[in-house]
Amino acid sequence: MQGRSTLASLGLAMLGLATLGLAGCNGLKSGDDSIHANLRFVNLMTDQATVSVLLDDATQLSSLPFEQSSSYQDNAWAASYTIKINNASNALLGSFTLAPAQKSHTTTYLYGSAVGMKYASFTDEAYTVSSGKFVVRTLLAADNLSGFDLYVTGASDDLSNLTPTVYAYAAGSMSAYSSETASGSYRVRLTLSGTKTVVFDTTMTFDSATATTLVLHTLGSSQLPTVMRIKPDDGSAVIVPNTLARLRVVQGSPDVSGSRISLDGTAAYQAVPFAGVTNYVIQSAGTHTLNFSNESTGAAFISQSQTFQPGRDYTVFSSGLSSAATALVFEDSNLAVSSSRARGRFVNATPDQASVDAVVNYQPLLSNIAAGNRSASVDLDALSYPVTFNASSNGAALAQLTTDTLVAGGAYTFALVGAANSYKAVVFKTN
Repeated sequence: MQGRSTLASLGLAMLGLATLGLAGCNGLKSGDDSIHANLRFVNLMTDQATVSVLLDDATQLSSLPFEQSSSYQDNAWAASYTIKINNASNALLGSFTLAPAQKSHTTTYLYGSAVGMKYASFTDEAYTVSSGKFVVRTLLAADNLSGFDLYVTGASDDLSNLTPTVYAYAAGSMSAYSSETASGSYRVRLTLSGTKTVVFDTTMTFDSATATTLVLHTLGSSQLPTVMRIKPDDGSAVIVPNTLARLRVVQGSPDVSGSRISLDGTAAYQAVPFAGVTNYVIQSAGTHTLNFSNESTGAAFISQSQTFQPGRDYTVFSSGLSSAATALVFEDSNLAVSSSRARGRFVNATPDQASVDAVVNYQPLLSNIAAGNRSASVDLDALSYPVTFNASSNGAALAQLTTDTLVAGGAYTFALVGAANSYKAVVFKTN
């Protein structure tokens, strides 16, 4: 099985929004004597369940769902087309110009979010792949994810001494194709660029004489990609879920000086103090038994079954005194934020404050955040702020803090933790 241990590195240079070759036998519509352009679109905008595509102000596609590709649409050729992308309410998300070649097939990948729609267009043209072989390349279609290295290997191969198959450096950039390799089943892993930290791990089968693009996008994680497999033919787009999730913990039980947090009996964190905030750790997605225990006594005070969806980030709070504590689990949406502002959400992680208000820079910002709940995200200037949580019932101050200067483009969580008059305010950056 020579060649399965790894695919040879090609020292691949990144290609921008340029014409790239695709497999000539992979199902592109056969040409005729017309000069028509064939256009298809892929919706990878994480916060847009559907989008509509207008071509020169005429609706080309309506309600294209997230993580789906349209078929190629045949269009009378023009030197250029004005493309407008609308959300489900027909509000404009963005517009751009396409100038495809005559008789061409072009795929446009829409990504980003309502904060800033992005796109990447590539011409799908003939690329010959030998019988019994395949080639693969990557497209990074997410503006909140950093670069990745792709490894296509045997099932048990150790990455430590292997060279990446291809590289995905920057959002909107397509790699060159890998070298030809024998078709079959391979282990496919993505690592953070320049590291061996695995953030995607699955098995894929590559058919004979095929050229496949792996489109890396996000479900809201700022580190874990989800993959779309696509070829240059209609109906070829398939989603390959990540098998991993990320979680961090905020220890909100004031009578526990140090907490150990375990998943299925294996410690993920140790000696987390009251109001301590951990970094994210990568865990397998799926349902796990989540345990909080007192580091000093070993006594468990939370045991809860919890499901973590693939390719997503989570923050877990312990809430309340250890005698009656529960775990609050929130999914973190770590999409790109305006480059000039920050974004914040506010959490009432207490069990005994029915609702709280958030006061930022001495001005009321949010009111009546219910116990065990969080607010919607709000935009903030990239400044330093005093933040106070007050009881909604009588305005009494419960806890406050002063932030460091918020980083432009940062997503932050502000939380009130504790119980029984032992409250504390915490802030942490999630993206």
